[in-house]
Amino acid sequence: MVGHFFIIILLLFIILVFCTSIKVNIVDLKIDSIREEKLLDLDLIIGLYLFNKIPYFKRRINKEKLLNTKFDFNKVLSKMPNNRLNLNKNNLKTLNKIRMNIEKFNLESYIGTEDILLTTFTIPLISIIIPIVFNTDIIKVDYNKLYYEINPIYNTNKFRVNFKFNGIFSIKVVNIIFVLSLILKKEI
Repeated sequence: MVGHFFIIILLLFIILVFCTSIKVNIVDLKIDSIREEKLLDLDLIIGLYLFNKIPYFKRRINKEKLLNTKFDFNKVLSKMPNNRLNLNKNNLKTLNKIRMNIEKFNLESYIGTEDILLTTFTIPLISIIIPIVFNTDIIKVDYNKLYYEINPIYNTNKFRVNFKFNGIFSIKVVNIIFVLSLILKKEI
């Protein structure tokens, strides 16, 4: 009886790992340096989803929660074993095997610099880089839900940016486990 229960729990765990995805839903991200008071606004939802549809863990993070969190990154790094994940050239190539799914991407930005010529070159450069990044093998994009607009601001005497973004990104947990196992296998 206990053996059957253990087998059922193990099968449920395996199904959960294979069918779970980590989804980051950036509901609202605003960066605005055009106004007198600088604005940084963030609202995102991080969750674990079964079959990429059914949420079973969700956490909403906004600017206030992020500022009130006392997180010491150096403390986390000090507890990790030294040189356990060595990021060399081969490991970075292995990390490219992680496949990200972009379900929604909306970007609207206004960028201006002190120099009109620099602004004129910056806007097309950013507009060219975004499709190149999305045209890689590691990102799966629904192009009907992809929108970006980058506009110049020419009459400015300093660097100015107004940035509004929302999007949904997901990665399957089994894919992360597979890539981490490949990296650890190469190091052993």
